[in-house]
Amino acid sequence: MKKVVIAGTLVAAAAAGLVAAPKAEASSANYTIKQYQTVKKYKHGMKGTFSYQLPQLKGNSAAVKKINKDLMKSFAAEKKNSKTVFHFAKQDAGEYSNDTYHNTNTASVTYN
Repeated sequence: MKKVVIAGTLVAAAAAGLVAAPKAEASSANYTIKQYQTVKKYKHGMKGTFSYQLPQLKGNSAAVKKINKDLMKSFAAEKKNSKTVFHFAKQDAGEYSNDTYHNTNTASVTYN
């Protein structure tokens, strides 16, 4: 009889735990992707282009603000590195004509 009472109590506790379990977070997040592009033209038709897709989450929570801040840091670092593309495009403008050097960064957003 004790086994039946203990088993019944465990089942009741498990059922109550499932009912009282906290609701899951949202299954998706709203976001936008901002496009940034810089094109510099040099002699003989040489061009250097920097393209960046910057995803930005919508919302005011601390997590959203932190993620957006980290994404902006990544964008700023990549923008500094883009100077090398323009440097090489300018340097090679005398040797090559009608060519384009690219630094392209694309974004895709998935919910984890």
